[in-house]
Amino acid sequence: QSGSVAVRGGEVAVVSPDSDELAVFDADTFAPIRRVAVPDEPRTVAPIDGGWAVACQGGDALALVRGDDVETVALPRASRPFGVIAAHGALFVSLQATGELARVEGGEVRRFAAVEDARGVSLLPDGRIAVTRWRSPDDRGEVVAVDPERGAVEPWALAYDPQPGSDTESGGVPSYVEQLVVSPDGALAAAPSTQAAIGEGLFVSPRPLTHETTLRAAVSFLDPRDGAEDFARRKLWDDRGFASAAVFSPRGDYLYLAMRGSRAVERFDVLSRTQAGSILEVGFAPQGLALSADGGLLFVDAYLSRELVVYDVSDSGALPTELARLPIPSVEPLSPELLRGKILFNDAADPRLA
Repeated sequence: QSGSVAVRGGEVAVVSPDSDELAVFDADTFAPIRRVAVPDEPRTVAPIDGGWAVACQGGDALALVRGDDVETVALPRASRPFGVIAAHGALFVSLQATGELARVEGGEVRRFAAVEDARGVSLLPDGRIAVTRWRSPDDRGEVVAVDPERGAVEPWALAYDPQPGSDTESGGVPSYVEQLVVSPDGALAAAPSTQAAIGEGLFVSPRPLTHETTLRAAVSFLDPRDGAEDFARRKLWDDRGFASAAVFSPRGDYLYLAMRGSRAVERFDVLSRTQAGSILEVGFAPQGLALSADGGLLFVDAYLSRELVVYDVSDSGALPTELARLPIPSVEPLSPELLRGKILFNDAADPRLA
């Protein structure tokens, strides 16, 4: 699946959207290998043969990074590419502004209609490409499965939840769907999101909105072969507002979820369907997760702390151990005032903030 951090062999790479760089580290020693300038606003990175593919939203480009060399593939002007994965000998990129999926192969760019506000990109077990819709309509969340050869589109829905809000639950629609992640056995897909209670509030219902019922982090589960949602399995997270990224463990028994506003990573036991631990204070605005091939190391892109944080999660019965905090940009690109404002806007863990 597309994401802001990815692992390839003995390397881990993470994008730096504000400094327009790709940072690459040794995945075993955590030593920096290189920082490479790429076009404006890199958002996601995917491993390719000999390097990395980077979707650059502000630059309307795909950057192919091999060592210190950067090859740029121009994408349609103002298309705002976001997600990228490698599959079927090609690269697939979501074009958020046009609602399309681009197939990039040998310098040729083919475009398929996908879904409005296209965001995350994932490879499905049958070879199709899933594309998520970032901001949902009022009645459902949306994912589409796109045939990578013919462009045929099958729409999938994340159901509207009609339940009334309480101090632990809230209804509404899953939105801000940035990823669809598929379990290693291909039998389950998870879509992290927020769930916004747009059916409540005195303008539309007799129930007022409160600070406890307005929204909650959510993760929805689908069958990645036909898109059928297991609605009863949807998990809401109390005191969490937005699940921004996810990654399955190599055996598929755990799902790690980044909670962007809460400076936290939650672990979900897929088999028992229960919360199975939290990692707190990972940094400001965690927006990407990746695991080493053996599942022992968890890499967290703490975007506004400007750090790639590494945890030892090899023992599922022990508390994760923080191993390293790796600076992502070569220099801080924003003024202190602008960076502070961006942190405050994206953070909900400070009790002085609403």
